[in-house]
Amino acid sequence: MKLYTPQSNEKTVACPGTAEVGDFHPNGIARDRGVRQIPVFVLLPPRLLLLDIAGPLEVLRQANRVQGAVRFDVRYVGPNPELLTSIGITLAAVEPLPSELPSEAWVVLAGDVENVMQHGGGMGDGKSREDESDEAAIVAWLKQTIQPGHRLISICTGALMAARAGLLDGHACTTHYLSCAELATVAPKATFGPSVYKPILCTCGRPISRRLFAPQRC
Repeated sequence: MKLYTPQSNEKTVACPGTAEVGDFHPNGIARDRGVRQIPVFVLLPPRLLLLDIAGPLEVLRQANRVQGAVRFDVRYVGPNPELLTSIGITLAAVEPLPSELPSEAWVVLAGDVENVMQHGGGMGDGKSREDESDEAAIVAWLKQTIQPGHRLISICTGALMAARAGLLDGHACTTHYLSCAELATVAPKATFGPSVYKPILCTCGRPISRRLFAPQRC
């Protein structure tokens, strides 16, 4: 999988906070030196549904490409440095779960699948003990790390781990329609509806990326 990387003549900045960048984007679009920097942490669960990050993160890549007012600084994090995705491709160089987040960080929590596609078109055996351990580590990290001021964005069944961490209590939320009953069991203090956007919490049942990130108007 090829991800967007800055061109050799483009200055880069590290999150968090606002930082100075070059005057011009690689495509010739001018940037302000006071550009708003948004750190985005994409949380990768075991058996990741690849579509859940490919769609939403393409929106942020395009936003970085076509405008200069906001810069999305994306990092991919998880309990393991490598993971097998839904379509059988392995993602590597995944950063460890950080001990803390910048005050205005976004956390994108992707969904997973029951069975991963294998070579030859077969399906895997489903959730392993290692997967269960990794999921527990993600839930514990969410409980400990997510604070007021952070924006939590769950895609599809990613809402289930947010629910297990108690982060959906008192909120309206949703997930994939086949997992709604499970979500209602895990998060009895939440209410349910169609895709939900709030300033702090956003959940959707499918990777409807443009609608999901539209409130930023980048």
